[in-house]
Amino acid sequence: MQRLSFKDNIRACAVCKTWQQACVSARVDEYPTPWLISFPFDKDEYELYDPSLDKTHICKPTPPELRGSYIYCSRDGWFLVHSRNLNEIFFFNPFTHERIGLPWPDIWTTYTHALAFSCAPTSNSCVIFSVSSFMGSLTIKTYYLDT
Repeated sequence: MQRLSFKDNIRACAVCKTWQQACVSARVDEYPTPWLISFPFDKDEYELYDPSLDKTHICKPTPPELRGSYIYCSRDGWFLVHSRNLNEIFFFNPFTHERIGLPWPDIWTTYTHALAFSCAPTSNSCVIFSVSSFMGSLTIKTYYLDT
């Protein structure tokens, strides 16, 4: 598993639980630094940049779930995405294209300033944090995913 590229490592995780455990353990040692993602405006692709290796991975095409969307947070290969087109919040894995919708319509309002999550949404301990303010009042909400 250590010889796989990062993208292939993520795909191999979906084969079975044994492979997932092997991939995750190999990935931790192989990729200790966070990656950066960018969406060029003039291209239908996105770029993943690994600063520790000074290497850019081009991914084509940009998944429809990410077009016109805002990424609030990323962790463990997952994005917390706000789709401006559909006005909804969901988790999205750019490698497997898996999408996990959130059951709370009030998680995002026009007064929401930040959204974050504690760990992968496939984990039993995933917590989502929402910070918003309205007329001088600050509100912090927590949401727990039932997996």
